Amino acid sequence: KKSSPLSFPPPQLASPCLKPEITVLIEPTSGHPGKGACHIDSILSEFHLQQLEKLWQCIPPEEKKENKEKPCSVRSYFCDAENYLCHILSESLMSLSSFHLLNTDNDDNSSYGSSRQASQNSDETSKNRGEIEWKDNDVEKTKHHQIKKPIFFSHMRFLHYAQPGAVLCPHVDLNRVLDDGIDNNESTQRRSTHTFILYLRDCSEGGQTALLSDLSANPTTLVKVKPKRGRLLLFPHMCPHEGLEVISVPKLLLRGEVMFS
Repeated sequence: KKSSPLSFPPPQLASPCLKPEITVLIEPTSGHPGKGACHIDSILSEFHLQQLEKLWQCIPPEEKKENKEKPCSVRSYFCDAENYLCHILSESLMSLSSFHLLNTDNDDNSSYGSSRQASQNSDETSKNRGEIEWKDNDVEKTKHHQIKKPIFFSHMRFLHYAQPGAVLCPHVDLNRVLDDGIDNNESTQRRSTHTFILYLRDCSEGGQTALLSDLSANPTTLVKVKPKRGRLLLFPHMCPHEGLEVISVPKLLLRGEVMFS
């Protein structure tokens, strides 16, 4: 029997030892469809990132159906059937007390507005990008509200950009229905609400994911997220976004869907 090139430990032993850092990109009190969008740095340990790269290398890429004039990504599809990676990502997010500010059932937005003012990042660059650093001492505001746990869907895909010049036009994402094999009743089907992008390589120039104000002919760019190894970008499916031109290659990421339950 051929041994697997991977060595993911069981989920209960796989909690990252790093301390993830969350940055809010669109505040949760906003009326924008991308409200609550954020990125988390150091979401996985270097060990786990290396294991994912090994996995990508041993998965056959999707066959190209046609010759495209412009460079584009090559996809490789992956199903986390044992939920190892899904568990690690979910538990890493839940370990962030400040993450709870983004996914609670809360009708009173005033407390979040004051929390925002108290916990903005003092770095001027972050302010110019509209990024917000939430502090853990604001977590008391979520104590009496129900916290939703992120559920990462097991079907994911690697996107590999080997050539510069690739772009992704402005769009929103479709949701995915979780097929748990229980029944086909639409009322009990679980549908994803968010997109996640896990960057596996740094890009020194280009390749950012830009969150947009809308899908008009001339939308405003709200924030640009730079590909950084170990960074997880999380945003609602209905958030308009685009992929800016890839300059530094290779660009490698893992993409999938999330729902909160």
